[in-house]
Amino acid sequence: MRSKRIIALIISVMLIVSMTACDFGSGKGSVYWLNFKPELDATLRSLADKYKEEKGVPVKIETPASGEYLQTLRDKMKSEDPPSLFVINNQDAADEWKESALDLSGTGIQDELNTSSYNFKTEENKLVAIPYCLECFGIAVNPDLLARMGFKVDDIKNFDSLKKAVETIHQNASWLGFDAFCSPDLDSGSSWRLTGHLANLEYYYEEQDSGSWKESPASITGAYLPNYKNLYDLSTTRYPRPRRSPRAVIIRRKSSPPEKPRSS
Repeated sequence: MRSKRIIALIISVMLIVSMTACDFGSGKGSVYWLNFKPELDATLRSLADKYKEEKGVPVKIETPASGEYLQTLRDKMKSEDPPSLFVINNQDAADEWKESALDLSGTGIQDELNTSSYNFKTEENKLVAIPYCLECFGIAVNPDLLARMGFKVDDIKNFDSLKKAVETIHQNASWLGFDAFCSPDLDSGSSWRLTGHLANLEYYYEEQDSGSWKESPASITGAYLPNYKNLYDLSTTRYPRPRRSPRAVIIRRKSSPPEKPRSS
């Protein structure tokens, strides 16, 4: 592999200009970004065009198929043209690519960060990766639909108040025309929300309780698993069920008043 210093990232779009300017500030050369997120491909290509227009530096965007990023990265790093920008998501990856990664310590891009909590450093204290996108966990809510049953977002402060709102909406779903959750997220394209993101909260809070994990523990206490189960059960059972027959149509007489909402 040709000797070349690489910038390793966690995941980001916002900082591409600063990062490439740091490596190609003279306006010469080119940038090769091995993108991690297929859904960002079109956006990154548009951004690459704008960057070339403004800085005169061509930017190549390549997006491996979903699930094939790591193998593609390893293959590319053995080639004569490894990527200038690529994605890592854990400390093991930072250690794996530390010899190829540019040390970002003391650079302008480091000065742009408002926290160092998500940076990855090597044992030699070499800053090899910085965050460019942080994912947040939560429940997306339509406040207008929530208000139709007399609830506000501010009313939901814990699981009990969430369950009350969910149960009330679910019990009146036929009258409202919608259910509490739009989908159980159990299909192959969405199940990662439950098996990944929701499950990660268990690990996050266990790590907070124990201090900090340098590596995955051999076992967990399961202290927060009841919370996972409660939310899992609630979200996978209170959603619109498909009708058994696509030809079934429910017609309400115009003279009949709508069914009165039931309280939870």
